[in-house]
This record gives sequence, C-alpha cells and structure tokens, in this order.
Amino acid sequence: MKKNHETLLSHKRSFDSLPKEKEEANKRVKELSSRETKLIYEWETLMNESEEVKSRYPIQEKKLAEAEEKKKIAEKRMSRSISAWSRLKEQFL
Repeated sequence: MKKNHETLLSHKRSFDSLPKEKEEANKRVKELSSRETKLIYEWETLMNESEEVKSRYPIQEKKLAEAEEKKKIAEKRMSRSISAWSRLKEQFL
C-alpha cells in the first residue's frame, strides 16, 4: 500500500509539472522558429547578393580586358615616343 501511495505521489508531481514543462517547450519552439526564420532570411539575402556579384563578374572581366589592352597600347605609344625623342635629340646634339 505504501508503494502504491509513493507511486501515486510521484505521478501526481510529474503530472503537476507537465504544464510548466509544456510552456517551456513551447517557448523554446517559438525561439527556434524565430531563429530559423531569421537564418532563412539571411541565407536568401546572401544568395541574392551572390547572384548579383556573379552577374557582374563577366562585365568586370570584360572591363579588365579592355583596360589591359589600353595599357598595352599606351605602353607601345610611350615606347615609340621615347625612341623618337631619343632620335630627335641625337640629330641636334
């Protein structure tokens, strides 16, 4: 009989603590849901930024190639003008 009474008290305590545990679990679920929503939003933002950067890459690559070509042309012109200037100086010295 004593064992039954102890079991009854144990079950009663467990049953009495269930609402509090349930409330804590629900609170934790809400926190996790909020965090999940935030992480999904941040992930989508990063993916959009990534796509934006990827779309600009070919444009930047093309601009770089054009700039390198202009640099080569400028270097050739500079080389020609330096050699022309040297020849001109030689004529008058």
